Amino acid sequence: MLSLVNSALTVLLLDPRSPETQALQGTRYCWGGYIWQVRDATGDLVAGPEYPEPQPTPFNGQGLPEAFRVREFETGRLLTAVGHDGIVIGAGTVALGEKNSLGLVAPAQWVVTQRPNAIEFQTTQSFGDWMVDLTRTVTLQEREIISATRLRNRGSAVLPLQWFPHPFFQLVNGRISGRLPRDFKVADNPVFSLADGVLVMEQSFPAGSGGHFQLLQVAPEPLDATFSHPRLSFVRMQVDYVATTMPVWANHHTFSIEPYLQTELAPGSERAWSVRYEFGA
Repeated sequence: MLSLVNSALTVLLLDPRSPETQALQGTRYCWGGYIWQVRDATGDLVAGPEYPEPQPTPFNGQGLPEAFRVREFETGRLLTAVGHDGIVIGAGTVALGEKNSLGLVAPAQWVVTQRPNAIEFQTTQSFGDWMVDLTRTVTLQEREIISATRLRNRGSAVLPLQWFPHPFFQLVNGRISGRLPRDFKVADNPVFSLADGVLVMEQSFPAGSGGHFQLLQVAPEPLDATFSHPRLSFVRMQVDYVATTMPVWANHHTFSIEPYLQTELAPGSERAWSVRYEFGA
């Protein structure tokens, strides 16, 4: 593991160069900048779909991971693949196997630079007409973590970009509550209510349940959300872009909110964005 440490928080990150941690990363999440756990004097502060299992399946993972999709969210159409082969940005070259499963052929190669309060991860990936430079930087400032991403399209083809953070927040007695932008809405469903910006999880789930997935109706403003935590005064999440799609999901162990960035990068262009987490004392 790699780590960032100050007097308030310890941030543990998977090392994308390490065989010991590569087995935990799979093809779903971006390897560079994968925040596996955040701790303070009270213990672990984030969770996962199988938490506190120490070796969760790579697809489920834990912590504060982020992902570049290889399939379009709405349709399942392959984005950065031709035939049975392609790339998952931030993971590596992949091949489609049985039942359209993704198998890693060759992991992306990373250069990691550690500074006292930040770690930078840089990789270049190519496949066919696609070529990308990806830089991820995770910075720790007191009780705040900033996860910044910069992606440049160096290929000759338009690059479809579908990216999302997938934080796994801890529940309070099996549930969570939060405050979102006031104009966000949700359709009627059995689990989540959202009125005047107040999100409430109306039921908890038994162990082994598949949980519940629900799309929010988003407003044209960046997400700024504050959630309950079993031992902290709050956990705050902010993004600096307007999400096009935003699911929420919960099971017996955790809750997640996923603001999607969906766009295209023309050859020679780049895009930068960031996610900010604040852990109240």
